[in-house]
This record gives sequence, C-alpha cells and structure tokens, in this order.
Amino acid sequence: MAGAPVRITYFVHGTTVDNEMHLASGWNDTELSKLGIRQSIELGR
Repeated sequence: MAGAPVRITYFVHGTTVDNEMHLASGWNDTELSKLGIRQSIELGR
C-alpha cells in the first residue's frame, strides 16, 4: 500500500554548557548553553 513518504528527523541534543567546557557528561543531565537554546528554537521552526 503506497502512501505519503515519511520524513524522520533525529536530533540528539543541542550544545550544552559541559560541551562548551570540553567536558564529557555521559548520561548525566546538563543544561543547554545559550547556543543550545538557540539551536533548539531553530530546530522547532
């Protein structure tokens, strides 16, 4: 059965404060940096 194509977008995460300090956060939660917040807003558009 043919239908409309499905587009899947995979986004891991935006830039975090730890990323900017060159720290590996692993599975720990860390805050998005100002850049990461802008990336998330832009992705939503």
